Amino acid sequence: MDSQNDRQKLMDNALMGLEIGISAMIAILFLISPITEEVFAAASILIVLFCIIVSFKLFISNRDRDLKNMIKGLMSSLTIWMVVILIEVFFTSHFNIQYLMPVSEILMLAGYLPLIYYVHRLLIDNRDRFDGRLDRKIIPGYLFLILVILYYASSNIIPVKISYFDTLLLISYLIAGIIFLALSTKALLGRLEYRIKYFLVILTVFIFLNFLGDALNLIEVLRAVDTGGLPATFYSLGILYLTLSLLVFSFNNRNTSLIDDMSKKLNDTQRFTRDLMSQSPDAVSIFNNDGSMVSVNDSFLRIYNVTRHEVEGKYNLFTDWKALGLSSGSQAESLKKGNILALERCKPGIGKFKGGDFYSSLKIFPTYDSDGRMSGYVGISMDLSNNVGLESDIRCAHDKLRDEYERKLEFTGIAAQELKAPLTPILGCLDRVRSEIKDESQRQYLDIIERNAYRQKNIIDRMVELSRLDNGKISVRYDDVDPCGLANAILGNYSTYKRTTVNEIPSGTIIRTDKEKLHNILDNMISNAMKYSYDGSKVSIGLYEQGPEYIFSVSDTGRGIHPSDLERIFERFYIVDANNDKRECGRIGLGLALVKGYVQLLGGRVWLESTPGEGSTFYFSIPKHNDF
Repeated sequence: MDSQNDRQKLMDNALMGLEIGISAMIAILFLISPITEEVFAAASILIVLFCIIVSFKLFISNRDRDLKNMIKGLMSSLTIWMVVILIEVFFTSHFNIQYLMPVSEILMLAGYLPLIYYVHRLLIDNRDRFDGRLDRKIIPGYLFLILVILYYASSNIIPVKISYFDTLLLISYLIAGIIFLALSTKALLGRLEYRIKYFLVILTVFIFLNFLGDALNLIEVLRAVDTGGLPATFYSLGILYLTLSLLVFSFNNRNTSLIDDMSKKLNDTQRFTRDLMSQSPDAVSIFNNDGSMVSVNDSFLRIYNVTRHEVEGKYNLFTDWKALGLSSGSQAESLKKGNILALERCKPGIGKFKGGDFYSSLKIFPTYDSDGRMSGYVGISMDLSNNVGLESDIRCAHDKLRDEYERKLEFTGIAAQELKAPLTPILGCLDRVRSEIKDESQRQYLDIIERNAYRQKNIIDRMVELSRLDNGKISVRYDDVDPCGLANAILGNYSTYKRTTVNEIPSGTIIRTDKEKLHNILDNMISNAMKYSYDGSKVSIGLYEQGPEYIFSVSDTGRGIHPSDLERIFERFYIVDANNDKRECGRIGLGLALVKGYVQLLGGRVWLESTPGEGSTFYFSIPKHNDF
């Protein structure tokens, strides 16, 4: 669009330059040279060329098809007549090529044809805008005029002195002019657009002046009367009138085009605003500068269950603020200062609501004119009644779930304590029974009982710990901790495993965290690394700083974890490859869930990377410098 506008401006500037240049040449001809026939002819050519350029500017600047056709016809006729002048002045007079004279006279007659054709086309294309009875009023009069001319010519022709060809051409000029005048008269009496009629008047007067010149020329030829150069005067008046009228029309057309463009943009803006309001699912209301409600959209009528007659002009933003949903008059007054009012939830008092309470959101903001002055206000509201009911349902459901969750936690804690209570005397009695039994086969049964009792105790301890985490009953006690020494102590507990252990934590490192929680995290991770790796595998512990965090890592070169298990591995009771689990290691799927709970309690995060067949690396972070 910008490039098109640039080309249009460039074209306008070029044509304006040509107009100025031709005007200067005409002025120079009349100011410097003596007024001779040749100078007058050259000036006529320049004036006709000037009219063609102005017509071309009008042609490219107009969008109306009918007007463009009329301008096209004028340009075609002027171009033909300019060729005629060139032939008569230069080729016939200077080069004495007399046989071109009939050619120029025929071309003069042909110059009428484009104008007649396009006016006739205008009538055909807009036939519905004309009264059919006009033909019965216009055609007889102009036919009578043609008959008068023919009668006058036939009764006054003198064969010896007058050329039949010249007489026939003059009569043809007059008939062509009458045909154009008849067509233009009908067009002017029709219901056409103003600018087309204006342009038709210019052409009609121009052809009429030429018609008078041709009529006087015919009289001069037939009657051998000296008219004192009146035909040439009418021809000159015609071209001067056309030139001035085109300049005036061009000026008015430029202003009209600007007004049309502005009107089109205004109409487009208004249409866009209307469409935006009508298509908006929200209720839109428009207030004038005094606060009176002047317009609402269809959604407003639907949401508030009202008619336009009941609201438009009936409510005022500053006096009926409570009905509109505002909580105080000061909120409405703040709008006068240019503030924007936004209410997440309000309860308007207008409308006829069916069942239950009506709630809506409301946003009101001022609008400004081109001078920056406040011109009105726009209100946008949305029905929240269903949302409010939904919020209430969600709140009730949330309360029920919370109560159910708390009961579940309470049950888990009580059940764990009740399950743990019998284990303490069982384990205590096992040592006494073992001291009294000497038979090794019977001692093996005691070992099985003891091993499973401790396993059950371990499960219960972890369930109790998770319950305490869920209930928020575990607190964090921060202290300075040596992670390298802590890792060495934990690795020492697994010295019976045939693994290569590497502690990569820099010695002398001190971090501030809860030592007991960090011990539980590392112990669970190292335990998994030992249990799920092979003899000769490598288990390593690392620590590095990353921004505001310490990052711990526990790696092994064991069997790894399948990608499908990675997202769920920290879930409670989730066991990797559970179908093939023989439970030799006493897996219950709570260890990593505890790790995740402890890490989150310390304000960190936990994740892992694993490749099946190559091993796994578990990571967890602890924030630096925790100070609670």
